[in-house]
Amino acid sequence: TQSTWELIAKDLQAVLSKIEDFERIVKKTPEKSKQDELDVLKKVCEVLKKNISVKDCEWAPNDIEVLNRYQLLSAKPVVYLLNMSTEDYKRKSNKYLGKIVAWVKKHGESPVIPYSAVYELSLI
Repeated sequence: TQSTWELIAKDLQAVLSKIEDFERIVKKTPEKSKQDELDVLKKVCEVLKKNISVKDCEWAPNDIEVLNRYQLLSAKPVVYLLNMSTEDYKRKSNKYLGKIVAWVKKHGESPVIPYSAVYELSLI
């Protein structure tokens, strides 16, 4: 989706910047831990260039330790909020709900939360 692509693009920008930084650091002081981090960042970069979210890949425990330092947007879970009419919300159904849930399952198994903004506003 468009929003996923935007998150991946933002992560790619951040990772490319960090790769440049780490390449300079590794040239000056070749520490194993810095080289390992650079290697993980390069793996992440390749995944992002394929337009794949970080959360949709398998990572080794050491890779995850590095990934957690960067708080990448495409590593975050996705939740879909489905705004419905008050009537549809009370019935817990509408003509699009099944199709949307099927699409979400096909594209990553994220939770879908139906709600009605109009109904919630009337409760205030």
